[in-house]
Amino acid sequence: MRSLFVRKGVTCEAAAACLLEIGVGASTRSIEGKATRGTYSFAFFLQMLAALGADRPKHWDSVISEHADVDEQATHIVLHELRKLRLTPSKAARYLVSISASITPAEFDALIQSGTFQFSLLLQLSSLTAIEGLERYVDHSDVLAAAAEAKHQSSGRK
Repeated sequence: MRSLFVRKGVTCEAAAACLLEIGVGASTRSIEGKATRGTYSFAFFLQMLAALGADRPKHWDSVISEHADVDEQATHIVLHELRKLRLTPSKAARYLVSISASITPAEFDALIQSGTFQFSLLLQLSSLTAIEGLERYVDHSDVLAAAAEAKHQSSGRK
C-alpha cells in the first residue's frame, strides 16, 4: 500500500479523507498501522484503489462492475485469478501451505467466499505465477524472494 501512496502522492491522512469520501471510515492511525504491518484485506485494498482513483488491473473491471459489495468483488476477483491459474481453492491452499502459509483448504475457501482474506494471500498466490497488473503495486521478484525466504524459514522449523 505504501507504494500506492507514493505513486499517488498521498499521506495516510489524505488516504483516510479519500476513503471517507466514498463512505469508508478509517482513521489515519489505522491506515498507518495497516500500511506498516501489511495487514489489510484485499477488499480494503480495492477500496483504497477506488478512493485514490488509482488504476487497477483492467481484467478486474468486469468483475467489479458486476458486484456492488466490495467483499463480493474481492471474492470474485480471486476466483477469477484462480480460474486463470487453473487452480481450485483446495489446490491453491495446498500451494500456500507449501510456501509456509498455515491455512487449510476449508479455511482458505471460507476466506475466499467471505471476501475477508488478506491481500498478502493474493500476493503469495502470485508467487506461483505473476498476476497481471499486480506489478503496479509490488515487484514480482520481491514476491518470489519473500516466498522463497518463507519456505526456507518454514523448512528450518521442521
